[in-house]
Amino acid sequence: MSHIKTRKILGIDIGGANIKAALIDEEKNIIKIAHLYTPLWKSLDTAAHALKEIRSSFGITKYQFITMTGELSDIFDNRKEGVSTLAELISKIFPKAQIEILTDNMNFVSCRKLNNNLLSAASANWLATATLVSKRIRNGILLDFGSTTTDIIPIKNFSVASIGKTDHERLLHGELLYTGFTRTPLMALSQKIIFQSNKIPLMAESFANTGDIYRILGSLPKYLDIQETADGKNKTFNASCQRLARMIGLDKENANVADWKNLAKSFYKIQERIICRGCLKAIKSFTPKTQINIITAGSGAEILEKMIKSLVLALGNKRIEHLPIQNLISFKKDIKNYEIAACASAIAVADSGLDLCKSDTIL
Repeated sequence: MSHIKTRKILGIDIGGANIKAALIDEEKNIIKIAHLYTPLWKSLDTAAHALKEIRSSFGITKYQFITMTGELSDIFDNRKEGVSTLAELISKIFPKAQIEILTDNMNFVSCRKLNNNLLSAASANWLATATLVSKRIRNGILLDFGSTTTDIIPIKNFSVASIGKTDHERLLHGELLYTGFTRTPLMALSQKIIFQSNKIPLMAESFANTGDIYRILGSLPKYLDIQETADGKNKTFNASCQRLARMIGLDKENANVADWKNLAKSFYKIQERIICRGCLKAIKSFTPKTQINIITAGSGAEILEKMIKSLVLALGNKRIEHLPIQNLISFKKDIKNYEIAACASAIAVADSGLDLCKSDTIL
């Protein structure tokens, strides 16, 4: 295969809430990116529609490299069924492409060979992104703050140094946090919150999510505000305040704008502490004199950068530096930084796929 020009490589990450795609050329320049909201728990058709849109927009490529987390969706009876169904779906939509699916040991296998070990492809997208970073950074921590989760992955001596391999193991070791930029229900952040100087228990209802707090704080730009709201209603400041008010048994009319902004900030601070505690645990796994680069990625990368700046300032540690993932990647001028950060997993799987094409080792 190394004697055949690959021209363009397409990488796709099929998630349960979003599908991301990235097209790269032979020099690993990012040509095009897509980030589509696909609530898979509603219907498999949402994923099918998004994949068809990618096919139409990106054109035909000979090779396509796939990773997924959508197999976790409760539309499937179990993860094996999810992997099998999604692999079959993409094969139908891209029938002429050679499709290779990423496994948990950074190998790619065809859909046919995948059937022998379906769980090996489950939730491997974090490994693709961490591997991309490990090719470019000697020692660091990948922090990927997505719509639903946060990955905290140490990189040591140009190698991915995570303890966990599966989602279960990564949850156990604090390398996967189920706290995200827009989709996390606020009741998952804390049981109590400070409001008007009183500590009040939160209602255990999905009245509001993290998208509301960042919308109220002016930190959720429209181009990233693609998820549904908790009540399916408007994505406005007032609507977010009303959803937030419900969490403490009120309506937005029961307090003023400053109160709701302060409440949103309190929720933000709780999420910041959750993420920074996880990052601090990863920092402590390095030897004291190691220079550490903290690489930020995900749809919430801009918020994450603020969190990390606060953490580094609090630590007063000159050996820790922040580096946005877009600084490690070459891309066309019309592609935005936030697009690179949000679609890092799709870029990463395409990057590894291209390396595979050039090495003649596709299975």
